[in-house]
Amino acid sequence: MNEGKRSEELKLTIDDKELAVVDPVLSGRDILALAERRPVSEHQVIQVRERRSRLLSLDDKVDLRDGPETRYFTFASDRTFAFTLDEIGQVWGDEEVDAERLL
Repeated sequence: MNEGKRSEELKLTIDDKELAVVDPVLSGRDILALAERRPVSEHQVIQVRERRSRLLSLDDKVDLRDGPETRYFTFASDRTFAFTLDEIGQVWGDEEVDAERLL
């Protein structure tokens, strides 16, 4: 990195809270750490993007510079729940979900 050049902060939303980071590439583990979910091995993160949700593993990488607005939700759980919303398969970390969170 060039010492004279400042890194640009990128915004991301985790559990409806906006955070700023410098590194554009984060792992599921990084997202859980930013959300202060410890131990990370007992939590999971769901990515919501373009009306679709997906479970991120601890080692999955996401690039914050790619594509449209993306939100992340964390859960203290070892299971996910699969369902269909408007003919699209979805996953969530709790038995109940507010459909507005996926829109």
